[in-house]
Amino acid sequence: MNDNNKLKEILAEKEARLIKQKEWLDGIGLGKLEDDKLANKRVEVRRDISELIFNIEDLKEMIK
Repeated sequence: MNDNNKLKEILAEKEARLIKQKEWLDGIGLGKLEDDKLANKRVEVRRDISELIFNIEDLKEMIK
């Protein structure tokens, strides 16, 4: 497998994870923030989403 194909594979995995994280975040919404565990998890997921977005953009640039 060449480097470009490996990058495409990593990109697909990160995009799938991003979709999953966004769906979870949408499902939780803002209504359950009184639960500390959920609130903390929500913050972690938002950070992860931000990181994934930057990683995906970097991977797309590397593939070009």
